[in-house]
Amino acid sequence: MKGVTRRSLMVGTLSVGAFPALAACAVGGAGPDGGKESASAQGGKLSFWHWGSQDYFVRYRTLADEFQKRSPKVSIEVVLQASDMVPKFLAAISGGDPPNTFVHDFQRAQGWGKQGLVEALDDRAKKSRVLKMGEYSKLALDAITYKGKLQGVPGVGIPGGAAPNILFYNADHFRNEGLATPYELWKQDKWTWEAYVNAAEKLVKRGADGKMTQVATAGGAHRLFMNAAGSKEVDDVFAPTKSFYDDPKSIKALQFLQDLRHKQRVEPAGSTNSEIGLNDDQAFMEGRLSMRFRWTTGINVYRPINSFKWGMAPYPKDATYATDYTAAGLSIAKGAALPDASWEWIEWASSPDGQKIDAQSTTGVPFNPDAQKVFNESLKNIPGFETPSAATELINNSKVTFLRLLSVDEAKIHGEVVNPELNKMWRNEVNAQTAARNVAQAMNDFLKANPQT
Repeated sequence: MKGVTRRSLMVGTLSVGAFPALAACAVGGAGPDGGKESASAQGGKLSFWHWGSQDYFVRYRTLADEFQKRSPKVSIEVVLQASDMVPKFLAAISGGDPPNTFVHDFQRAQGWGKQGLVEALDDRAKKSRVLKMGEYSKLALDAITYKGKLQGVPGVGIPGGAAPNILFYNADHFRNEGLATPYELWKQDKWTWEAYVNAAEKLVKRGADGKMTQVATAGGAHRLFMNAAGSKEVDDVFAPTKSFYDDPKSIKALQFLQDLRHKQRVEPAGSTNSEIGLNDDQAFMEGRLSMRFRWTTGINVYRPINSFKWGMAPYPKDATYATDYTAAGLSIAKGAALPDASWEWIEWASSPDGQKIDAQSTTGVPFNPDAQKVFNESLKNIPGFETPSAATELINNSKVTFLRLLSVDEAKIHGEVVNPELNKMWRNEVNAQTAARNVAQAMNDFLKANPQT
């Protein structure tokens, strides 16, 4: 996401108790079609907020235009909040003028569900004759549900469908060194940590001053390497009570990552920018970075590449391959002025018809099978992209798919508890075992003092 990070989307808190009017708001009455009839009769102008960059705005504007052809009494103002969407949303809620609908990130669902900032959509979804709820994965629905209450409908949230965090690689770099690509190795079940290190050692290039001129790898999420080792961060990603950072498998993964920086020296000890003066995306696009971990939102970022072939693959395996499961839903803000019309928009946009339109330009894998076919065909039109089926193959393989921490205080746990301890390890001030044990102790103390329910 340009201009806004997933972490920045999590900042800020709001107590519903401070705004009693919110607690008294009720979900707008739904018609017999899950809200469709009353919405059409009501009509009106809806505000729809989303984060991201201009390409996301174009996607949503296209969807909104198609919706308005079908429901001319309802118009939609699509608003791109390129930065600070969360504090703006919270301020709008507290001021009594929230957007009608918005893109709701999985990471906020538990916290905002607890605070009562979002309308529950269970009854509407159950009555809908348009949505095919059975096509949504259980992971997606669980992630955007708080205590049994559906907080949003996945389908065309950012990035659209489900987007794994995976490896992007420069295929030319691999072939120039006589190496099989990560995708080729994965299909042979040979994309291992050993193969990853072996490739990185051949791909990294240095100048006379010892600084990298070609960076081998950058950007991996440590939690996904923990998953690949057969471990995980916590016992329950929604309501954790115990940290697993001190699990021997977690320690193994963290030591592996520390060694990449300070033993094999194939990953920058600091950043890609500190080595070659480019950020990770710029470096990859200019052919100066061989392997780049990120979400499939990178597909549209890398779409203009025409100087080399590139592809995607899962995180390399120790015990298993690993990918992250990321998605978002369309939601109705608590206190929205036009809940029925808002639901009509959400219902259609998230339906198979809406997904098929969005699939032409999205970077996430749609839930609807026909929309998946549209999505895969659209990726075949990217000239340099040689693995257009990889994202769908990975999303449809639940054995290698993991959810991140999604608890009420996720942002605080990572920002104030986990990262300070791991940063010492990244700076090589402590070994992985010490860092892992410190993280586990700090997390357990936090979870005991702050129950995640």
